[in-house]
Amino acid sequence: MLDFITIIVTSSVVASIVGPVVNEVLMVRRNWPSERLAALNAAVGLEGYALHCADKVADHRTAIDSAGAAGDLISGVPELPEIPVVAAFVKRERARVADRLASFPQDVRQADQAAAFWWDLVSDMDSARNEAVKQTACVGLQALELARSLREAFTLPRRDLVFGEYNVRTTLEREASVNVD
Repeated sequence: MLDFITIIVTSSVVASIVGPVVNEVLMVRRNWPSERLAALNAAVGLEGYALHCADKVADHRTAIDSAGAAGDLISGVPELPEIPVVAAFVKRERARVADRLASFPQDVRQADQAAAFWWDLVSDMDSARNEAVKQTACVGLQALELARSLREAFTLPRRDLVFGEYNVRTTLEREASVNVD
């Protein structure tokens, strides 16, 4: 009789421990594709923003090089499209990426304010535009790094934004590190 009670108690203990673990594993397996899709959408959105920043910077450089005959000058940092932070981003080791993603819109606003500050400080449109180019390149690079981190955290394929001779990262790095005319 004692062996029978021991078996029942042992089975109950094992079931109470293993049951929730099995349920959690099944839930993770069930939710993993939707979590990865949300991360992929966020990464592609960030990469699209970085591409937009690189295009604005290149367009500004074209306007400078052509003395205004082509291209458009930058007057501020491009607006960031909404990129949602979903609950799955906060799990385990991905919390750092989620924190960076959630605070990125503030970084973009601060970059735009830094560019506007130049106009307030020196009242020189060229200096303000130069700062806007630099800030645009910096937030574009930040968006690329954040997209890379998302792709790594959710084991998504790597994506390099290179279109023929046009390399988004190189364009942004060049303008972020040099003093623009």
